[in-house]
Amino acid sequence: MEEIFKQYVSLFDMKIPEIERKYCHSLRVMELCEKIATSLNLSEKEIKLATMIGLLHDIGRFEQWKSHQSYSNLIIDHGDLGVELLFGKKLIDQFEIKENHEIIYAAIKYHNKYELPKLDKETELFCKIIRDADKLDIIFLVSNGEYDIINNGKEPVSKVNRNDFYEGKSLKNENIKNGNDKILLYFAFINNLNFEVSRKYIKDNYLVEKLYNNLKYQEPLKEYYLSIIQKEGV
Repeated sequence: MEEIFKQYVSLFDMKIPEIERKYCHSLRVMELCEKIATSLNLSEKEIKLATMIGLLHDIGRFEQWKSHQSYSNLIIDHGDLGVELLFGKKLIDQFEIKENHEIIYAAIKYHNKYELPKLDKETELFCKIIRDADKLDIIFLVSNGEYDIINNGKEPVSKVNRNDFYEGKSLKNENIKNGNDKILLYFAFINNLNFEVSRKYIKDNYLVEKLYNNLKYQEPLKEYYLSIIQKEGV
């Protein structure tokens, strides 16, 4: 499976940092999906399904970069593009996946959506696994300086984002107006993790502390940082 995925990605220019980054992200998310699924005592078949979803969840990102040279969610929905490539253009046949297409379709389509629609319990479970795994790796990357948002400014968090954060909601991309809004978006990820193993991963890797301690200006995010530490125990 990994080899077939590598062959697909090799069709794009791996010398482009954004392409390589998404390839590596896909592999790490695959491993995180396996970790979460194993912690839930799922069957070997279910664990394999979770890992496949993790590997393919960002399949649309490669075509997105090739077409737009951007990963902006405002340009194209990469979850929708992913399922169009896999199921509309039959790319899934190259991966020799012959079952659980409905679950894979939903998990990839909805992994990046603000919230999940009403789904059957099995499909919802795999959607929650990939959503957690994806968020964990994004927080890992941000906390370890992969992106330059930690070079933040002194501007306050926007009121709408402050309210959403304290109501335990995720933040909406269209409401991100400054650097500190963006950082709070990642803090808010933790509000909406689905599994205890996910919170343990955050805690064991000191991701919240790393993110906060690496900020150029900590004061605008201090109250939110302390809230996350107290509320989520991470």
